[in-house]
Amino acid sequence: MPFFIGLSMSAGMIIALGPQNAFLIKNGLQKNSKTLNIAAIFILIDIILISIGAIGVGSIISQSPFLRFFMTIFAAGFFIFYGYSSIIKSRANKSKSVEKKNAYPQYLTAIFLSVANPAVIFDTIVIVGGLASRYTLLEDRVIFTFGAIAASIMWFISLTAVSFWASRYVDNDKTWKYVERVIGVFMIIVGSLVLLDLYRAEMLNPTF
Repeated sequence: MPFFIGLSMSAGMIIALGPQNAFLIKNGLQKNSKTLNIAAIFILIDIILISIGAIGVGSIISQSPFLRFFMTIFAAGFFIFYGYSSIIKSRANKSKSVEKKNAYPQYLTAIFLSVANPAVIFDTIVIVGGLASRYTLLEDRVIFTFGAIAASIMWFISLTAVSFWASRYVDNDKTWKYVERVIGVFMIIVGSLVLLDLYRAEMLNPTF
């Protein structure tokens, strides 16, 4: 039972259009041969962060309203900045075939989108990891953690496969620019909704 709880909780966190998913989709649509490597980076970092949360670090963060407040602010800013950057890129006269040649910068971007993304830190360490740490039996905690990790593995591999399949419909620069803009707009909307939720929460229970 803890396995499926961990699986469903983790799936609920990662199955949303965030910078990680958007970056993976973009590379898959570009038919980038390194897309699976990028997915592996996301999975590996998720494993590390979820494990850190499972040993109790998530509970410490969740008990600090100041940390939660600033992490939410940074997460919203991260989403909005990423969305704005995507819209700016869509205006550049740069074909998708050029971008897929630079592997190492993309690996660094994948790492940055994971470890420097407050939303990823909050979801993996605080929420998923925090729930894992509530299990008193070590066996249940480990099983829950494996379930959460399994969700991450299945999601990123599936997203890679679907993106490659959909790449046949994104075969020209004009279409690709629309993809960039749609991703950018979604990121800005997500960031704005995060700020709106924070504002409502602060009205009910102020942090300061």
